[in-house]
Amino acid sequence: MRVWTYWHIILPMCRPSLIVIGLLTFIGSWNDFYRPLIFINDTAKMTLPLGMTVLRGMLGTGNQSSVLAGVMLTTVVPFLFLIFGQRYLIEGISVGGLKG
Repeated sequence: MRVWTYWHIILPMCRPSLIVIGLLTFIGSWNDFYRPLIFINDTAKMTLPLGMTVLRGMLGTGNQSSVLAGVMLTTVVPFLFLIFGQRYLIEGISVGGLKG
């Protein structure tokens, strides 16, 4: 009976909040710069923000178009996650008590 209550009542009510937590955690990890900067030394294992700084250093200041194209590519994935998770983001905020 407790499993049924959890599965059919509690989990559907918590789903938007859990999805919002997952979205914000993913975007925070995706954009993390300083922690990988401290721990990663190999350029093949660098995250995208670190790779962008390496790309900027390799190309110099004269080739800004390649750097901006890389920045555009790094923003596509979080943008898609936000577009597809927008409904859950709004539901998670309204369930959380910030009704307007």
